[in-house]
Amino acid sequence: MAGASRATDRRTLRFAGATPRQMRRIVAGEALLTSVMGVTLGTAVPAGTLALIGVALQATVVATEIVVPWLPMLVVAAVCILLSVLARALTARART
Repeated sequence: MAGASRATDRRTLRFAGATPRQMRRIVAGEALLTSVMGVTLGTAVPAGTLALIGVALQATVVATEIVVPWLPMLVVAAVCILLSVLARALTARART
């Protein structure tokens, strides 16, 4: 989303001597970092909410067990990160 606003930064790096390959790696690294942060926050917030719901249910009703399907969740997170990095790297490649 903020890729267009970084045009000045990328232009400065190009004038400083960064090669197109280095520029693509920078863009891919930024995409990876933001994707991992998004997946982490997108997992942590619902996990905290589920934990509180579990505590409330145990206090009011019989003991409940919340089961988290870890494998599908990890697969979805990996696909999201991969698509984000690929999309950003391909647009950076087209622009350099």
